[in-house]
Formats: sequence, structure tokens, C-alpha cells
Amino acid sequence: MTPPVVAAVAAAGVLAAGWVRAQVFIHSVAPQQPWRTACPRCQNPVITSRIAYAWSLRSRCPHCRDRIGPRAAIVEATTAGAAALLAWTATDPLVLVAFLVFAVSGTALAFVDLAVHRLPDRLTLPVLTAAATLLAVDAIWHQRLANGIGAIAGAAASAAFYLLLAIITGGGAGDIKLALGIGLSSAGTAGRPSRSACCWGSPSPRYAQPRWC
Repeated sequence: MTPPVVAAVAAAGVLAAGWVRAQVFIHSVAPQQPWRTACPRCQNPVITSRIAYAWSLRSRCPHCRDRIGPRAAIVEATTAGAAALLAWTATDPLVLVAFLVFAVSGTALAFVDLAVHRLPDRLTLPVLTAAATLLAVDAIWHQRLANGIGAIAGAAASAAFYLLLAIITGGGAGDIKLALGIGLSSAGTAGRPSRSACCWGSPSPRYAQPRWC
């Protein structure tokens, strides 16, 4: 994509960071615990809308000022940078949209994984479904059968690699599901490996208390 498009995508990434912050706050909980919408310290509500559409620009609770997420500007810079990087590799609008979905959701997953070593199905499965659908439509529309086969092969290889890591290190199933999306986006576009192969997820052997840096 052209530099103006990449710049516009980066700006959209900054705007989407509010959704990312909200999802990180909601999903950074221990296994078997309900998703949270209130400050863990003062118990006042932080998220008041439906979880799927939740939006937050705060790194601290508006009531007690306790830290409830990554420091200011970190999420915004990461989301914008990921979106711009993936937009730079995109070759047409459908691929660009697929990459944007992956950049925004992948950023949320990365921060959740850093905080509590989890990759929730609530985030991994929608991004996999959306990316697969968009890339499949693109391959059919442009008659790029080789790209479609490459995407499937890439997804399978990526998932197999993460499955091996999970067996060795005790990682979770969320890593494997996210790996399918990584493989799709890295192997199924433009007939060549993409810079989008940067991995958002890492093996997550244990739960830890949220930590914000």
C-alpha cells in the first residue's frame, strides 16, 4: 500500500486502541474466572457497555486511580505500529482489512498474554474466522488458488509448530489457535511470505497476576 494509506491505517490503529485497552482489561483474569468489568481494587464499574463493543482510553481507574492497564500511549503506539506494518505488506483492500483485524485483535491478545499468560477463545476464534473469511474471498475473487493453498499450508505448519512447543513447554491451546491466524496471514498473501509473520502469541505455561509496564 502507498504511504498515505499506511499513514491512514496507523491513525485508525490509534483510534482502535480504545477497544484494545478495554479488551485487555476485561480478559486479563485467571482461568475459570469471569470476565471483569469493575476495578479490582475499588469494585466501581470501568466497563459499562457490552463487552464486544467496550471502549476505554484509561490506564487508571477513574474512581480510585489504581492502574488497570498498560501505561498511557503504549497500547496506542503498539496498535498503530502493528496496523501500519501490516498495511505496508498488503496488496489489495481485502487483504488490508484482514491485516487490520489481525493487527487490532493481535495487539489485544499480546497484552493479555503478557499480563496473565492466556489467549482467550473469545478473541482468538473471531480473529481466525474473520481473517480466514477475508483471505478466502480475496483468493477466490482474484483467482489466486495458489495463495489459498499456501494459506492453508501456512496455517497448518504454524499450528503444528505451536503444538510442538505446547507439548514441550506446557503451553496452552490458545497459542495453537492464534498460530492458525498467523499462518494464514503470513503465507497466504501475494504468493510470498509476509512481514506479518511477526508472532503476537507466545507459549503460556502458567497464570500470573496482571502486570502492567
